[in-house]
Amino acid sequence: HTRFGHEALARHLAEPQSLAEVEARQEAVRALAPELDTRQSFEAHALAAAAPEEVSKRQSRPAPDPEPLLAWAEGKAELSARPALVWASRILPLLTLAGLIASSSLGLPAVAWALPLTAQILLNFSTRAETLRVFSAVSSTEGAFLRYGAMLHILENLDLPSTLIRDMRERVSASGQKPSESMNEFRRGVGWFDLRHNGLVHPFANALLLWDIQCTLKLERWQKRSGQHVRAWFACLGELEALSSLAGLAHDEPSFAFPEVVAREAVFEAEALGHPLIAEDKRVANDVSLPHAGTALLVTGSNMSGKSTLLRAMGLSAVMAMAGAPVCARRLKVGLAAIRTSIRVSDSLERGVSHFYAEIRKLKAVMDATGQPLPVFFLLDEILHGTNSRERQIGARWVLGELLERGATGAVSTHDMELCRLPDSMMQRVQQVHFRESVENDKMTFDYKLRPGTVSEGNALRLMKIVGLDVPLE
Repeated sequence: HTRFGHEALARHLAEPQSLAEVEARQEAVRALAPELDTRQSFEAHALAAAAPEEVSKRQSRPAPDPEPLLAWAEGKAELSARPALVWASRILPLLTLAGLIASSSLGLPAVAWALPLTAQILLNFSTRAETLRVFSAVSSTEGAFLRYGAMLHILENLDLPSTLIRDMRERVSASGQKPSESMNEFRRGVGWFDLRHNGLVHPFANALLLWDIQCTLKLERWQKRSGQHVRAWFACLGELEALSSLAGLAHDEPSFAFPEVVAREAVFEAEALGHPLIAEDKRVANDVSLPHAGTALLVTGSNMSGKSTLLRAMGLSAVMAMAGAPVCARRLKVGLAAIRTSIRVSDSLERGVSHFYAEIRKLKAVMDATGQPLPVFFLLDEILHGTNSRERQIGARWVLGELLERGATGAVSTHDMELCRLPDSMMQRVQQVHFRESVENDKMTFDYKLRPGTVSEGNALRLMKIVGLDVPLE
């Protein structure tokens, strides 16, 4: 729900950093999954923290953002760096008050309090810009900052068998003080500063007690002790929020399996692989086996038979596996890899980009990724279907062969039966599979089961016939 949670989850779903990180995430997700009350409480507080942001979006207003306060917290404490000013702020108010008492009770001349008071007024004037800067930084974002206090309280008391969660607890307590206690201290400091809003009392308090300077020094003491750690607090909250969302999936889908993730080669071996967004009673699971780097599935089948859904299920499973989440399969072994796809290709009239040109740019990006440290896992749906049959066959065979030569692993779908006639050099590396349909009484049905080999014929003409276009089938 929060911006920090969004950013953390996006990182989890992007490129994996290391096998150790994936395994640590899996451990954390497993530990969090049964903690339903804790996760729901954390989510409720996250929703409350993010609620003003959602209201601001609906009302087209800038969302409350703790970033200005984070920038101040990580900055330099200006007034505290001036020892003479610190001592003056302690002594002058005492001299002024003592002079006032002595003048009124002992009859001392007014100069006894007028001199220190004049010095205080000059001191207030010389520091006005800095105290105003601090007040603006903390008061404008105090609410956005303090709304995360309850989430921090949950994190600092979260005791689970997870190395990642233990590390986060240590990070948020790195200052030697619990973050929830530190936030309470910050709240009190800002509460004192809020006297500036009282136009009757503040001028006298500021003149007699150096109120703004006292409040600024108090907040700067907090800044020195906790300021450098605040950004890490929010990063840890975002990490926990992301892990909690993945743990929710593990809790709600107990049949989903935690995959085995391996390093150094792009492999993909799945038993009973399904698409997680299809209802369980309608989901059809299939086995997929790409046990070695430099191998691929070539998937054929008619329209609506399940080719694209299979590729999406493979891609989703690989992404979720590397995020540390369970996947919609009985078993999955997947290599730590850079996932590259060309599945949903759109043209752009505004940029003058045709469908075919958009696709070949995606294919170029897939090819370029093979030069990076991570192996590539590719998914190419209806490869080069925006051009004529002859050029499609030449181009698609070259792309597939080049990817396999570079050690990439993946799947390609196509309607073009001619593309299945591969050269002998590729036959050992490409596993050909297909989906089929059946037609009975002008009704077409699909079982969505993956079968070895290539499909015998398409269904485009039959579909045209079924919807009332009287096209000859021969």
